[in-house]
Amino acid sequence: MDIRIFPGFQMPPEPVMECFGTNPSLLGAFTCINNKQISVDGDCDVFIPVFPIMGREDSLFINKLMGPESPFNSNHVHFFNLKRQVTALDNNHVNWTRSLSYLPLDETKEWFNADSVIYFRKILEPGEWWYENRFDTLLSVMFQKKDRGFVNIIFFYKERSQFNVPALFNLLKGNIVYRD
Repeated sequence: MDIRIFPGFQMPPEPVMECFGTNPSLLGAFTCINNKQISVDGDCDVFIPVFPIMGREDSLFINKLMGPESPFNSNHVHFFNLKRQVTALDNNHVNWTRSLSYLPLDETKEWFNADSVIYFRKILEPGEWWYENRFDTLLSVMFQKKDRGFVNIIFFYKERSQFNVPALFNLLKGNIVYRD
């Protein structure tokens, strides 16, 4: 997996780990996240928590150990993470999958060499839900490749900004790629 700093973003002077200690809803969705990047215009913060990417052999061993239906199976864990995120931020737990959107498979393969790109966008309610009292919108994007694990990128931005989902995928294209 290759991940580069996005054009128009910069790293903060010191590494940032955000644990959302004052925001119970965001804490329930993400626990702690790191690898913060900040847009030059200040309208967007992005977190790219990167864990060691499993090789195919590692993933197959874990899948065998955990079993095919385990939430810890490397081919399912991304979906369970999305479920936790959506249900923590939305009271409608019954229909949580309706919040999800999918990048078309041909673009997923061509742009990221992934098997799925699933995302959801949430307009955060004022007050405790807002991140840093200025970002009112959240976008969580999950990249997954069979037997290779996942990468979850979390964007906080101002709804009134020029930031949008199609522009996001153009920004990510070529910056996140699974290597075979």
